[in-house]
Amino acid sequence: MALRVAVLTDTLSPGFFFPIWCRYYGDLFGRENLHVISYEGIPKIDGSGLGSVIRLPIPWDDGTRAALFSDLVTFMLGAYDVVIRTDTDEILVVDPAVAPDLRSYLQTMEGSHCTARGFDVVQTVSEAALEPGPILAQRRFAYPNTALNKTCIVRTPVRWSPGFHWCTRPPQAGAVFLLHLKRVDVAWELRWHQEMLGRIGDNPKVPQYTRDHYSFDHEKVLKHNLFVSLLTRLTGIESWYREDLQLEFIASVKVEAGTGLQVGAYRLDEVLCAIPDAWRGLV
Repeated sequence: MALRVAVLTDTLSPGFFFPIWCRYYGDLFGRENLHVISYEGIPKIDGSGLGSVIRLPIPWDDGTRAALFSDLVTFMLGAYDVVIRTDTDEILVVDPAVAPDLRSYLQTMEGSHCTARGFDVVQTVSEAALEPGPILAQRRFAYPNTALNKTCIVRTPVRWSPGFHWCTRPPQAGAVFLLHLKRVDVAWELRWHQEMLGRIGDNPKVPQYTRDHYSFDHEKVLKHNLFVSLLTRLTGIESWYREDLQLEFIASVKVEAGTGLQVGAYRLDEVLCAIPDAWRGLV
């Protein structure tokens, strides 16, 4: 019997990364198994062929969405064998030496959940702005970021924190990597910050640190990209495992009293890892 896989996300824009997300996960698991949450004030999303588009009559905020998806994933596991939950700018890929694609990997995945190894795909200062066509064919590097080590593939119910950085299951990494596309193009990132601030508006549920995170700051973004462009560059899939970094991350994880969340420390590893050729046509 074929594995039944649902893929869930929410979106604040029908543009930007949402079409990329739909195309990638739809090709792997069928658009009929993609399920999307939208919010008050968001332009209408084209749900043609999707499993569901649920438009909520409330504005976006990170706490509400974490609680919502924790409940929704539990519900979906009544109909699916595996549920994947990612943001629209998060693409899950696998070590090509382990499996040809994510669907194949899930067929033999052991355990109740999988924590992806998180990486930010970045536009280095020598790379041009994105043009139409495969994104990963236009970008050469990503850097490890443990803030993106997210448990996003589950066979059992979990509860997530806001931002989905932590959940009630301990980290359990395999050969799955989360490619975060937010920094894939400087111009895209700056436009997305502006759009997020507009969507947040005066919603009192959105904390100040979230507003600060999306504050429009051209100089700050350019400085960050210059910094990462100068990092040591590594090649080969082994550089993506970063076992020393992963062990440090796991050692930092503690159970948070009251919530049961498994919370650890963030760290940006100061290296650039070359994107494997096998991934360059995927997105």
